[in-house]
Amino acid sequence: MANSSAARDGAVNFSVEQGGLHLTARYDPAGKTVTILGERVDLAGANVVFVDRVDSPDGPVIAGTTTVRPRNVARGLPVVPAVLRDTPELLAYLRCEAQLPEPMNQMAMNSVCTEAILRELVKADRTVTPVPAGPVTNRAAATGTPAGSRTLPEPAASSGSAVVSPVVVASWFTSRSATGGARMDLLVLWRGSLGWALREQTAGGSSGGGSGTRRGATVRYGGRSFYAAFDTGSGSRTAQIEDTTIPLGDHNVVLVDDVDSAGGPRVVKTLHVDPDLPDPRRIDAVIARSPELASYLRCDRKLDDPRQQRTMETLCARFTGR
Repeated sequence: MANSSAARDGAVNFSVEQGGLHLTARYDPAGKTVTILGERVDLAGANVVFVDRVDSPDGPVIAGTTTVRPRNVARGLPVVPAVLRDTPELLAYLRCEAQLPEPMNQMAMNSVCTEAILRELVKADRTVTPVPAGPVTNRAAATGTPAGSRTLPEPAASSGSAVVSPVVVASWFTSRSATGGARMDLLVLWRGSLGWALREQTAGGSSGGGSGTRRGATVRYGGRSFYAAFDTGSGSRTAQIEDTTIPLGDHNVVLVDDVDSAGGPRVVKTLHVDPDLPDPRRIDAVIARSPELASYLRCDRKLDDPRQQRTMETLCARFTGR
């Protein structure tokens, strides 16, 4: 988990706690420097710092800096994921080809790496590395939350989208209860022809805003754009798919087909599934527990490109168990 805070002198303090490490950085915009674990780095115009070997005995090590030019990111797309995916130097540093053994890989294989591999932006062969065991002993090691640090609360509501099969893109709205449990409020499965979502580079999702009872999002894949919203106003639950409003009742899934056909998206069904989530990002858990949803993904369809097909098999294994 991470948090940040502004200092009185205009600097910004960052703190990341992950894997038994406590990583800190202080960015001074006036002096154009960043201090990482007490080590000062003169940016000299750079806006990216590479930190390597964070869990090694001699780490973390400042590996260098670079400058990423401002990119024309599609309106509404998250800027950081888009820059990571579309900047070859940064994408190479992520080492998306290095994955964890399944089923743990489904959390490590985030949307940036998934999209990059499916679009053949990652050229290296896939490798599988065992999960590291044992405590870390270096200058970033921490056994607990340092005194005075502040953990930002998890967001009460979130949304997202991702390619989940050779023919389906999923978009979703999730929320947390007062006790911290995560649940899926609405899942939309956008199905089209084989490989439709991989045909163009522009991909991702964006929040469409709204009131406290309404949340909307636009998903962009395969050169197409689709809108979905979840609304609980007036005591009722409804979904909006493009320009059509659909009463949900207790249903929380909408199946949409023919998204890339001449006639456009077609809502074919709504249904109810168990909404409990182990984590707001684990939409795969909802799909995997429903044979009907897993079947809707058509994971038996095969892509022509061998690299894309291998990645798709990794994604589909979350739902089929194979």
